[in-house]
Amino acid sequence: ADSVRVGVVQYSGLDKYDNEDNKFHHTLEQPLKHGTTLEKVNKALDGMKWHGKGDGGTELADPMTYTGEGINHVLQKEFPRGRRGAKKILVILTDGQSNSRNGDFKVDKMADKARSQRIVVLAVGIGKDVHRPELDAMAGNDDHVFQSDGYSGLSKLTAKLSAETNAVICK
Repeated sequence: ADSVRVGVVQYSGLDKYDNEDNKFHHTLEQPLKHGTTLEKVNKALDGMKWHGKGDGGTELADPMTYTGEGINHVLQKEFPRGRRGAKKILVILTDGQSNSRNGDFKVDKMADKARSQRIVVLAVGIGKDVHRPELDAMAGNDDHVFQSDGYSGLSKLTAKLSAETNAVICK
């Protein structure tokens, strides 16, 4: 029952509409150590509230997409808690292009950092306006890029995403 662990972190950024200037924001939805069953992971996912006010969220006026900071956060805070020798996969769901202006957290640089730590990066773009070059930079490999026209279409990607994660785990 403890062979696979899943952590879930939601990331955003705060900017002028939240009276901040390019500040990273996150919520730990499912600690890696607790994500040991499908039931626990699904419960965490079902309980997620978007960071934006409205649509169930209450935190940010205008949550921005800060992908590089999100990757850096899980590299520093979540992956070190993983079991030694375990295969590590980072699945990034993003609605578009990163809005961060901090050059230290460029998406390609952070994805390269993840891969240098032997973490496989899978990029899932959601929406019609996803910036494909950024997905490619995250994934570093066409087989690791997935796209959906919207959140309702994610269920159609489940089989492909599952097959790719299984292929990575079984290598």
